[in-house]
Amino acid sequence: MKSLAPFAFALFASCAVNDAPATSSASSAVSVLGTDVLTSENWFARDTHTIDDVWPAGQGITSTQILVRKGPCRNDPNNDCTSPNAVQTFMAVVVWNHSTVGHIYWVTKGTDGSDFHNLVDNALGTRCNTNPDHGGGWDGSPYVGTPPAPHPNVNGWAFDVDTTFNQNAKDAAAQLDAWTGPQSVFANYVVPPPKQ
Repeated sequence: MKSLAPFAFALFASCAVNDAPATSSASSAVSVLGTDVLTSENWFARDTHTIDDVWPAGQGITSTQILVRKGPCRNDPNNDCTSPNAVQTFMAVVVWNHSTVGHIYWVTKGTDGSDFHNLVDNALGTRCNTNPDHGGGWDGSPYVGTPPAPHPNVNGWAFDVDTTFNQNAKDAAAQLDAWTGPQSVFANYVVPPPKQ
């Protein structure tokens, strides 16, 4: 199986600094198909989230891929995760139909991360089980990233990305879906009968 490592490297090598005030996923602007987001959003378990935060219904979305990588630490003035108050995070890039980066979530490990994982599982299960022609999944690890995780490309509670970052995310999502989605090489695989 081909590795997505080259895509992950290119994906997170194109972050930029954001001077904008902090945003919350509860008040974030959701992208529609064809309109990429360029600024990360914070994901907090204390906010009310629904599966529409990951895979909105009624928008023509038939495929959702979530790419997860280690994120920059919060409360880390030196941007090196060595501060005594540094908090570990991960980034989750949500790609719809291989054509739109709908969200880039910045999630703190722990309660927020558990909340995010549970909601993503519910979103993928609900959308794919109610529409057999829909596909989705996620890949990556919150413990590894492109060294260094995008530092010093973080300012405050958000970070911006550029169009190269988004294109790399879309390419990686398409490759992941090609290997695992409903049209994948495994979709028509027939399990051979047991040997007699």
